[in-house]
Amino acid sequence: MTDNPLTSLDKYSRFVAELLNHPTVERSTVMVWSDSPYTGIAE
Repeated sequence: MTDNPLTSLDKYSRFVAELLNHPTVERSTVMVWSDSPYTGIAE
């Protein structure tokens, strides 16, 4: 990925989803949400 994934919650969410779609990841649960217009939380 050439674009910086930390510039928006949407880009970061997509970046994490792409990582978790890797064949070596067998199982995962990730939640990402925004708690204000300027911050987000990934768990």
